[in-house]
Amino acid sequence: MSFIPFLVTTVIFITLYKVIELFVRRKERLTLIEKLNVSDCHNGDRRVDFSAMLSIGSSRFTSVRYGCLFVGVSLGLLVALFVNYNMSVKVLQTNREFLSLLYFASATLFGGIGLLISYAIEINSIDKADAKRKLEAKELREEERRLTSVE
Repeated sequence: MSFIPFLVTTVIFITLYKVIELFVRRKERLTLIEKLNVSDCHNGDRRVDFSAMLSIGSSRFTSVRYGCLFVGVSLGLLVALFVNYNMSVKVLQTNREFLSLLYFASATLFGGIGLLISYAIEINSIDKADAKRKLEAKELREEERRLTSVE
């Protein structure tokens, strides 16, 4: 079995994906810049941190994402190995394509499950951070009301 068609297909897919991703991110950045007001850029001595506005919020979850992906792929390969080990020798000799499909399918399935788990972790963490910020803002408003009513 030749490895070259697989390699060529992979290179073409990655190239197309990166080109599309480049244009999408450029569009997102331009949209963020358009949303900024000129009055927001200079508020007295404070300056707006553009790098924080242009950074992608999920970049802090990259290690979680890759970790869950690799754990999922490893679990998929392990499941395929156990299925392969428990199959009879006659089935393995007659169905080599089935065996390769089994490894690929289980690795992709468990890799996808790993990515879903990492997505759930990211959403949960973001929701907790938003709830904490809202609670702090509410406490601040109540403190300001209390101080203004005392004066």
